[in-house]
Amino acid sequence: MKLQLSGPYKDLDGVFEFPERRILAITGPGGCGKSQILAWAEQTWLDSCSGETWDANGFKFFPMDIDTFPGMTPKVYGAGARHINAIQTAIRVAINFSPAALAIIDGIEKDLHPLTQRHLVQRLIAATAGFGNLHILLSTHSPFPLDELRPEEVLCAAIDTERRGYLARLSDHPWAKHSGFLHTGELWSTIDPDWPISRCKDEDPSDR
Repeated sequence: MKLQLSGPYKDLDGVFEFPERRILAITGPGGCGKSQILAWAEQTWLDSCSGETWDANGFKFFPMDIDTFPGMTPKVYGAGARHINAIQTAIRVAINFSPAALAIIDGIEKDLHPLTQRHLVQRLIAATAGFGNLHILLSTHSPFPLDELRPEEVLCAAIDTERRGYLARLSDHPWAKHSGFLHTGELWSTIDPDWPISRCKDEDPSDR
């Protein structure tokens, strides 16, 4: 789909294609507009796909799923458990009520142990494999969720000193050919955060 971008990204040709597994992560330095990109994606989805979107943040106060957290009582549910519950609730609603569903998770790593971050992404990938109507768009500052994704499933964002935005897939980085030796999160954590800027500026302007 073609994103309706504005602000720092207004001059960007925002072609936004979901990879084969229908899960895509937005990452980049703080303040580069990841949350805003999620909002643009949500609006584009609603306008062009005749589907519905479900933001996990909107489910953070929903009742806890006792089956998911056995042996725990409401008084001991921590922030991490509530974050997972909100994500799972959004996914279940999306699967059950939307013929073409986009689940949005802003800051998937919030309050979660690194291993839990990875397990959560594994479960999300299983969900997209089991339900053909489900697409997942997430943002993160953490390499651990990215370790479960492929380089083509990671979109890097950056803003230059003139407040212009740039997007590039991690799979386009020259080091991505070595991804067989590195987890995706490891690859991402080794590259310059401003790489999307240099990559896009080196390309023909007609590509932007």
